[in-house]
Amino acid sequence: MLFEVLNISDILNIYSDRPLTTLNLQEPLMTKKMESRTITKKSMFSGKTHTLVITAPVEEWKLWEKGLELIQHALPSLTAAEREFLITGSTDEEFNTLFPENLAIRGEDIFEDDIPF
Repeated sequence: MLFEVLNISDILNIYSDRPLTTLNLQEPLMTKKMESRTITKKSMFSGKTHTLVITAPVEEWKLWEKGLELIQHALPSLTAAEREFLITGSTDEEFNTLFPENLAIRGEDIFEDDIPF
């Protein structure tokens, strides 16, 4: 026989040493069960408290909660700003004010007078 026909359990056993995200992200987001969470965090930069509602697939939340994956691998469906909020508690506006070099990359101008602290 030139090749072997494998069933799904054989395939899962072969790839069982790979991170769950490698297998789970093959499925479109529309078919995944989504969960919205209201997250309140204190910004490690300004000390201000912010609240954000973040929606992601349930499986991605579970991966992140286990702490075995980097946030960008566990929660790839989130924006970079949402992931930054989960890590540092800073909003996108606050982060961009503190790190204006990120704005320059996107072609936006920022001046010292624009920085509130």
